[in-house]
Amino acid sequence: MKLIAATALGMVVLLLLPVGASAATVPNPDTLRAILPDPIDSSWIEASPGTSGFIDGPVDYDVIRAYYTYYKQSDSFIQHAIDILQSGGFVGGYERQWYRPTTTDLLTEQIQVFATRAGAASVLDTYKSEFARTEDFQGFFDPQLGGGAYGSMATVGTGYNFTNVDFARGNAEYAVTIGSEKPVKADDVTPQARLLFDRAPSSIALVSALSPASVLARNFWLTAIAGLSLLLGIAVLVAAATVVLLLPHRRFVPPAGAQLRT
Repeated sequence: MKLIAATALGMVVLLLLPVGASAATVPNPDTLRAILPDPIDSSWIEASPGTSGFIDGPVDYDVIRAYYTYYKQSDSFIQHAIDILQSGGFVGGYERQWYRPTTTDLLTEQIQVFATRAGAASVLDTYKSEFARTEDFQGFFDPQLGGGAYGSMATVGTGYNFTNVDFARGNAEYAVTIGSEKPVKADDVTPQARLLFDRAPSSIALVSALSPASVLARNFWLTAIAGLSLLLGIAVLVAAATVVLLLPHRRFVPPAGAQLRT
């Protein structure tokens, strides 16, 4: 009976735990978007959400996979990008992208939020070391962006040039990148990166991934299930006690040689 009681109690505890402990947390998209400033140069035009080949809005693993797949990156490349984020405890991000008409120029601002400050710092270090291993990598540093920030220039196989600045602040990693068929100078990127650095908060709060209505509905059903489980456990205990009382009194095996009593 103790085992049955413990099992019933365990079922109730396990069902009640998710009510306050297991809801996923993510950054608020509106908060992230407000951090990313408009370009200093007004010639940039922001891409409309949902435009093919652009990311302008919340970022999660599915968005990252879709973006790299669109540009025909290999499965191993995509998985490597996901692995880096997972290693730091990535919980969500936001990206804004702008373009210049009649050119291939692209401006990107990005926030990647992690569960901890250490996670953001570790991902920044990983990006820095991977950029440094690139053959056409050229590094530069801007003292106004703090000691952990770094900048880099790279040219991909098609001849397209990227110049970016990355830094971490609090539990988030930030990046500003300009891409163009022409070489991109560091001075073209650092003013925008400094503006983002000044707006980056010391920490980004995480909120429940479920809406209040969803949380209320989930908690209602979990509580109802827990109550039914408790009633089931009590019913099992009563049934077990009834069976025991109806059994013959001789429920134990006597020691060898002991006189049997009825």
